[in-house]
Amino acid sequence: PNESSRKKLDDIPGSKPAELFTPRSIKKVNDYEIFVHEQEVIDLLQVLDGTKNDTNMLGLLDNETIKAGKLTQHVVMVLPFRASCDALEKLISKNKKLFKNIAGYKLFNISGYNQTLSTPEEIKSAIAKAELAGQKTITLTVNKMLTGSTVPQWDTMIYLKGTASPQEYDQAIFRLQSPWVEKYQDENGNIIKYDMKPQTLLVDLDPTRLFYLQEMKAFTYGANTQNIGNENIEAFIKRELAISPIIALNAEGNKLVEVTAIAIIDQVRKYANNRTITEDVQEIGIDASLKENQAIFEVISKLAELGGNGGLNIRPNDEEGEELDGVAPVEGDAAGVDGNPANTGTDGSDAADDISSFEKRFRTYYVMILLFAFLSSTEEKSLTDVIENIDANEDNRRIARNLGLKKSDLLLLRENIKPFVLSSLDYKIQNADFRANDDSITPVQHIDIAIHKFGRLSGAEVFTPSSIVNRIYDAFDEGFWRGAKDAKVLDIASKSGSFAKGFVEKAIQHGAKIKDIKDNFYSIPTSPAAYEFTRKMYTALGLNVENIARHFNSFDLIKLGDDEMQYLLSQDKKFSDIRLGDLEKPAKMKDKTNMKFTAIVGNPPYQENTGTNFAKPIYHLFFESAKALNPNYVTLIHPGRFLMNSGATPREWNRKMLNDPHLSIPIYESDFQKIFAGVDIPGGIAVTFWDKNHASGGLGGVFVASEELRSISKKVRTGGFDKIVGSAGGSPTKRYEDKYGRKRSYFRTSAFFDLKDVFSAKPDAKHTIKIVGLEKGNKRSERYVTPGVLNDLQIKKWKVLVPKSNGSGAIGEVSSTLLIGKPLIAKPLVGSTESFIQIGSFDNRVEAENCMKYIKSKFCRAMLGILKVTQDNPKSVWKNVPLQDFTKKSDIGWTKSIADIDKQLYKKYGLNKQEINFIEARVRAMD
Repeated sequence: PNESSRKKLDDIPGSKPAELFTPRSIKKVNDYEIFVHEQEVIDLLQVLDGTKNDTNMLGLLDNETIKAGKLTQHVVMVLPFRASCDALEKLISKNKKLFKNIAGYKLFNISGYNQTLSTPEEIKSAIAKAELAGQKTITLTVNKMLTGSTVPQWDTMIYLKGTASPQEYDQAIFRLQSPWVEKYQDENGNIIKYDMKPQTLLVDLDPTRLFYLQEMKAFTYGANTQNIGNENIEAFIKRELAISPIIALNAEGNKLVEVTAIAIIDQVRKYANNRTITEDVQEIGIDASLKENQAIFEVISKLAELGGNGGLNIRPNDEEGEELDGVAPVEGDAAGVDGNPANTGTDGSDAADDISSFEKRFRTYYVMILLFAFLSSTEEKSLTDVIENIDANEDNRRIARNLGLKKSDLLLLRENIKPFVLSSLDYKIQNADFRANDDSITPVQHIDIAIHKFGRLSGAEVFTPSSIVNRIYDAFDEGFWRGAKDAKVLDIASKSGSFAKGFVEKAIQHGAKIKDIKDNFYSIPTSPAAYEFTRKMYTALGLNVENIARHFNSFDLIKLGDDEMQYLLSQDKKFSDIRLGDLEKPAKMKDKTNMKFTAIVGNPPYQENTGTNFAKPIYHLFFESAKALNPNYVTLIHPGRFLMNSGATPREWNRKMLNDPHLSIPIYESDFQKIFAGVDIPGGIAVTFWDKNHASGGLGGVFVASEELRSISKKVRTGGFDKIVGSAGGSPTKRYEDKYGRKRSYFRTSAFFDLKDVFSAKPDAKHTIKIVGLEKGNKRSERYVTPGVLNDLQIKKWKVLVPKSNGSGAIGEVSSTLLIGKPLIAKPLVGSTESFIQIGSFDNRVEAENCMKYIKSKFCRAMLGILKVTQDNPKSVWKNVPLQDFTKKSDIGWTKSIADIDKQLYKKYGLNKQEINFIEARVRAMD
């Protein structure tokens, strides 16, 4: 795409051009008619329009060659979401002055929520009428009219959807190529058929996707004809290009050039080198008949589902060997909320679910096979090569053991799998091997790409990108790096060796040589599979692989007492030879000063599965274990919720961290996915840096993420608003048992469904108290109860109700945020379920309305944002919001508009222009 779009996409890890056309809401709520990246969309459209020039993108609608070919007369734009159609229609309609060509087109929105045409007949008729009138058209769609019936006049398709499905892509192109023939009668009465559309044009802003799908078609053809191989794929692509040529814009000469088959194959190779193995296996077919093979079914059924909350959870096989003695327990989802319910999967009772589950588990097995091809030093281009190479050397035997692969299982698979599926698997094995052995980049770069793109090994094992590792090491002072030759560093939870790589690179930048530091970095892997990734990185870097723990893992470490841990790691033996059994009969102890770690680093697992629907946080245990080894420095990556004294980590530990004078937070990011693409943890990510020898003052008991909010909070100082916020959501009730037999003293969110006999849909002589709650779909609703059900001393007072879980997580997650859902006034005899928090206990409506105005003010919500980092909205996050006087005696003129009230509050607390601008830009106005 164009320059501004490329820059924006570079800021979004793993993004594609379709990301630009994502609306603020994909449902018909809030700002669904506005794009998240509105300016970039305008810039892109202006380049397509020819209003702006860009060396990497063609001014399609203003190109003379294309105009001469009578193309772009009737354009169809394929967008990612229904709301994208509405947002694009609104954007073009409001900004016609910005476009010299697009302004002359008539827009038809046929897929959006605001669609003006609905039936195929209406759509075809409208565009046919426009053609007769000489009117150019642009049609906005997602899927409509791209299957079955289509529009004959469409001659140009601009594909802005993020699909990777060859079938969906080809279906759209096929509809574009549908004939448009008009019949004319000459003076002699002869019927003449005129081809109105001799050529068509597909524009794809994601050329890599276009090239990749072209090769996939070639591979499918080759597999069907039993002619798989690069030369056959190239021949097929050449035939395809003869029918449907692909043209590209030459950035140097700004000319259109034709793309060759060789160029496509080369581009696809580069693309494959940057794809995750988990992406690759999605394109390998599943032979459903293997489910009936009992031996194969037993192998597959033991695996985790690919894409499940627990990640791959690769388990080593139980053959004799030197694999890790301990195996990481099955972990909760790293993308879940620590302490919140974890997904426990389906019950598998439905046959369709069984088949789906089998397919997902089979893809996990594919991953294990492709990982072997990537990790081994031998060449694998097929399943047969994998089978033959498993016993080729001791390294391969160990890799196979740690990945849970058995030769007998693989032989069974090869004998029974359908040829077409086997061909597809062989093709991906070859790609995985190519990743590891492409000599155009260094071995370290190969592994770094795999780590960056692979994502996670399991729910607990998320690979750490090099960018964040480098930022972490920047927190160490120059003295540490000048003395790197004498340092001893431990990665307490290695998945891939990324911290080892970062250490080596930084030390070399400061003058060290690899021979001086090859013995200075130690790693404790999180699992056997993590051991293999770590070992491959060590080998590529030239580090000593004997410094990787082989017989215990990170999870074992946090189960040991402080003395046991120090005892275990201080033995006079190779780090790789240390076993948990040594605690019973330890080897001779080393000089403790010789084995003392200078620094402990890592990205340890965040939580573990307790066997219930509660995921228990454990990252605080790793921090304490690291400190117990008495290093000079500890720097670890954690979920950031503990900084706001929230989440499920012990409150005592949270407070200790917030008041530790040796602790600093060099990195905090409220949006977890900005650091770890595809991993979403409410509360964001924090990097802790603990320096034993320097007390910088710590966080002072409170963490404030941004400089501006920190400055504002120092001026405001007093909070107190939490004193008028209900301690739990909803109206207090007399104690009762819910449907699970648990004692409750508030109406649960689901009370309207669980306690139907308690509620009345309409008020009557007995049911006089209105309760506000939510129905399915989060729709606000109300029911009525008898006064005797409640234990609410404030039921006769005026209150403000605010959704307990609504709004965005934190300031800065989007360009501007609301932070809370829409509040409402609750008059006397009105209560709520736990879906709402209750604020205040006022004697009259005016005071309640004043309070609601304050809550809606940008100032109030900015102060709320100091502690509110998730969608949850409990009493505790209101602590830093200053309490106001809502009576007539107040120093704030509450009769004014909310915008004017904000100005009064800014003046009251002495905010400067920079601080005011921060609030105005980051907090969205509420009506």
